[in-house]
Parts: sequence; structure tokens; C-alpha cells
Amino acid sequence: MRAKPAWCRDNCPLGKNRWRQGFAEDSGTADAKLLCIWENPSADDVDKREAASDAMGGLFNGWLRDLGLHRSDVLIANTLRCADPSGASSPKGGFGPCRHWDDKINTYDPNIWGVTYNPSQCLAVPQWRLYVKRAIEMALMYRAEGRRPALLMGTQAMNAFLPHLQGGVGTWKCHFEEKNIGNRASEQVSIRSGGVFQAAKLQ
Repeated sequence: MRAKPAWCRDNCPLGKNRWRQGFAEDSGTADAKLLCIWENPSADDVDKREAASDAMGGLFNGWLRDLGLHRSDVLIANTLRCADPSGASSPKGGFGPCRHWDDKINTYDPNIWGVTYNPSQCLAVPQWRLYVKRAIEMALMYRAEGRRPALLMGTQAMNAFLPHLQGGVGTWKCHFEEKNIGNRASEQVSIRSGGVFQAAKLQ
């Protein structure tokens, strides 16, 4: 397990929190076809020092294959980069400081942002994986148009990067909007696509 960087200990309110352990690097490269931002790493992720390297990451890889993608086509980052071994929810205090480590996200430079469920939530509610796959399909359509799509996977990721959206992922699933990375906290620029999809229609 990688220890928290000194910068985190000095600048983040979670840096000295003994329950928040390790540090998970982003998985993938900035020239990826798609950026996926999850909520926070698992204990396995911080042990292996890479996002989405646990069993959930393996399941996600299968979904990507179903859509004609390889894991190397996707850059996966986390809203928070340290883990709570208990699996507790991510505290909001680390959202801002963790943006210090967004070099790959900034280089990828997303200009259209989508919202969907955190893949780990799909273990509890399997039908939600249909919404995740639909959001990936929509992101790839934007990529084919020359956009650089980012998927915010989970309410905490949505709150960190699109804080003007009120409500949880259930309200905004499969919503996409155009926004340059420097305007994350501004009002919506334009909504390209969105809405609620019935799971039965996605099968």
C-alpha cells in the first residue's frame, strides 16, 4: 500500500485521518477514449495502488468488452484517492484537495460530462448496470463527434465536478452537458442529452 503523499498530510483535512488509508493512482492514460470518475477507491485499490483494480474493476472490464472497449481505452480516476477500509461513504472534505492530483484529468480535458451510477452500486441493484452501459454508449457517441466525454459515476463524483446539479444520481442518470473543465462549478452551458431511461428499454 502506498502511503499518503506528504502533500495530502499537509493540505487535506483527511490527510491525518487514521481511517482514510493509502493512495490509489488513476488507471489509464490521458489519451484514452473515455474518462470515468468513480467515487473512492476500495481497500484493494489502495493495496495495488491503482483505481478499479479490485473485483468491481474486473466486472466493469466485462461491461467495457460488451461495448467493444478494452480497459486500456478508458482512464479511470476517483473523486477521492484514499480509502476507508470499512467501506464508509466518502466525506466531502477531501473533494477539493484531491483535485491537486487531477493531472491526467486535466490533460484529457473533458468538454462534455455525463452522470451515471457508481458501478459498485450495481452489485446491490443489478438492473442499474443497464443505465451504466447506456451512459457509456452515449459517451462513445459524443466521442465519435470529436468530444472528450467524462462520466461521473456516483453522487459524490457528480457533487464534486458538477455541484450545481441538485439531487442524486437517480435524478440525473444519463444526463449529459457541455462544460469546459475550468467551468466545473459554473452554471450549465447547454444540455445535449439527458433524461430517465426505463431499464426494460435498454435490455
